[in-house]
Amino acid sequence: MKKTLIAVAAAAALTTSAFAEITFGAWGRAILVPIASNGDKTVAGQNQSWGGWGRAIGMDINGSDAEGKAGFSMSYRNTTEKPKADYDATNFLGDNAHFWIKPFDGLKVIAGKVEYNALRGDACLPGWDVIRSSFEAGEDLLFKNYAGTGALVEYTNDALTVFAAVPLTTAYSSTKDDKDNDEVSNVYARTQAGAMYKIDGTGVVKAQFIGKNLEKEVDGSKKMYTGDLEASFELTAVENLWVGLGVTFPIMDKELGGRLGDDNFKGFTGATDMKIGLGASYNVTDELTVMANGKVLLAQNYKKENTGDESIKPGMQFAVGANYKIEDGFSFAAEVGYLAERKCGDEKLNESSVFAMAGLNKSVGAANVFCGFEMQTNVKGQDNGLAGIKNPKAETEKSTQWAIPVVISLSL
Repeated sequence: MKKTLIAVAAAAALTTSAFAEITFGAWGRAILVPIASNGDKTVAGQNQSWGGWGRAIGMDINGSDAEGKAGFSMSYRNTTEKPKADYDATNFLGDNAHFWIKPFDGLKVIAGKVEYNALRGDACLPGWDVIRSSFEAGEDLLFKNYAGTGALVEYTNDALTVFAAVPLTTAYSSTKDDKDNDEVSNVYARTQAGAMYKIDGTGVVKAQFIGKNLEKEVDGSKKMYTGDLEASFELTAVENLWVGLGVTFPIMDKELGGRLGDDNFKGFTGATDMKIGLGASYNVTDELTVMANGKVLLAQNYKKENTGDESIKPGMQFAVGANYKIEDGFSFAAEVGYLAERKCGDEKLNESSVFAMAGLNKSVGAANVFCGFEMQTNVKGQDNGLAGIKNPKAETEKSTQWAIPVVISLSL
């Protein structure tokens, strides 16, 4: 809950004075791990749901003029140090550092760093808030948000939201490793734009284009990863029931890699996966909520380098979870998830794996404390297993990891 700390007359830069309101919000989060197994030995330490950052504290500052026509948003983060030389800073800018204006009713223009979540389609289960498994699905499962620096324009009315974001970063920022990235054609090719329409009594429809504009030379010719098309539908017509479906379709030349990051190509030739995301939740009673999510990855023109074998299984995973309110601020949370084995020819892209967690929550004023047990089976590879819990032998051996997390979170 945000607290208004200042409501004071502020001098406008070039005109007369006007009243402004400044609000502060704060949050904190830490996961204490008194005992865990990395699959090789028992360990203890601090963690976060995404791995690393044993303790994180954030502060958000927002301001606007009396008419709500102009304002700003800024966030600040302080964390414990990551065990890497390139992440040794403990103080840094958070998700937002921008100002905004509303020149007309429904129209908002934002300049700066922004995390824009108005259209985001997530389907998080209870495991998202503990130490996540390597295949935990949640935020962006159905529809991605926008996070970046530049200019964002949004128009909203009762049913429709439309936005476009252009990555206008530091002027003339080309470097040796980012050649010609600031040319007009390249900048606007990385635009993200979308729309959301609420159908009264039925649900919500969303669609967007996420520009990538990534290039790689293959066999002497340039090939392009243009971007992603996304569409989703969320059903809200049935009381106490929410169901969501989202599809992400990559637009790229077939010669390019199947396992892509936003700014690199590695490992495969042949177009990347089309993703189908599913989510659902149902309030059985005032106390009990059950939920589920899943993901299917469908390979397109897939071809493993050096093998010539284009056969690859779809990637599949699903999970179910539940939250149950007990009394006196106590609640119970649980989740079970399954990741199916995936192969390219005879080579495994990932092992099959099971994730399970259960535990109790207790609200304490503005804070919440969770204590429970979680595990993931069949872990192989340093990027798999419970987030942040590394097994030095994971590249050659499979193991089961488990942990007893104590999650402390605070929101003001």
